[in-house]
Amino acid sequence: MTAPAGFEVIGLRGYYRPQGQVTLPAAIELLSNAVAHARSLGLRELLLNGLALTGYQQPTILDRYQFISTLADIAAGAMRIAIVLPETALDPQRFGTLVATNRGLDSNVFTQEDAAVEWLDRQTPSA
Repeated sequence: MTAPAGFEVIGLRGYYRPQGQVTLPAAIELLSNAVAHARSLGLRELLLNGLALTGYQQPTILDRYQFISTLADIAAGAMRIAIVLPETALDPQRFGTLVATNRGLDSNVFTQEDAAVEWLDRQTPSA
């Protein structure tokens, strides 16, 4: 599997920072493909930074459910995922985080990459 543009690996952690104007389905596909790529590499952690993606409409509750469910299916309990999105894209109720937990995905959402990295660093399981 070819690495998506903007994907880098440092240790056992992947970082994906896509850029551009996209539709919501295209953004979801980009992020989902990055999870699949990270999984194919055997990475334990992934930081998805969608701050440079623009042009997509606000996700509905169904969009959030389907997106997080897809990520959980791809990750299959083998990785932890930190997601960075603009505040305007976040659900104040953290519905996606609840869905992730219920689907067995260890994940969290942030508005800044440094906070996401801190979360991954604090949560890193010992080898």
